[in-house]
Amino acid sequence: MSRAARRRDREQLERELRSDEYQALLRLLREGEAQFSAFTTWDEVLRFMREEATEDQHKDAVLAALLRAHAADKDTRWKTVLLMIFWPGLEALHARRLKWDPDPAEFWQNIMSAFMEAVCRINVEHRSTRLAAWLINQTIHRLYEQYERIWERNEDEVVVDMDELDRKSTEKLGVDFAGLDARERQENDTARLQRHLRSGLLSKDDFRLLLESRVQGKPLQGCADELGLTYQVAKKRRLRAEAALRQFEATC
Repeated sequence: MSRAARRRDREQLERELRSDEYQALLRLLREGEAQFSAFTTWDEVLRFMREEATEDQHKDAVLAALLRAHAADKDTRWKTVLLMIFWPGLEALHARRLKWDPDPAEFWQNIMSAFMEAVCRINVEHRSTRLAAWLINQTIHRLYEQYERIWERNEDEVVVDMDELDRKSTEKLGVDFAGLDARERQENDTARLQRHLRSGLLSKDDFRLLLESRVQGKPLQGCADELGLTYQVAKKRRLRAEAALRQFEATC
């Protein structure tokens, strides 16, 4: 699909959002969701969500309301609204990773499909912050997994630089691709250490030492000072704790 064709599709969807049918959806949200009281048209919602100055917590509140509405009735019109909010970000992804697929139209359809899957998978009861970042990140990874299977079937030698994938950001949505994977890894590593702390495999001091120096990137000397240890003692404790975790996880 050419850029001109995508522009026509976007303009058609924008016209749909201005229809009475979609205005009725907006009125439903205005009645039940306080954060929508300031909006009288979907165009206002789109501008609000794409404005860089808009604070993330306000964007999260708007997205959470839309995602709750979609989860409640699965009305495809909610997907259209969400697609239009994220359109600039999805187009940016298409432009950056077009080399993954020789067919631009097929690639665009796969991007939209991956995004819709992400919309269906998210649970706003369990995740209330950085919703836009989560949706974009999941879209990227589901798309990558799809093409990775294709590359493996074709036995093509394809080198994928995942750092390059997340390097740029979609300015209009304020989503920092470069930080998404780093934050997700940090959350996963933190959760892993917390599990070992609860199980008793890590002491509180060892947990803090690993969390601050390995996950959060704090200099080891600063961690040692806070725990009242010398640098060498802190280094040895960290090595022992990491060895214990490796042995335990290898056994499990």
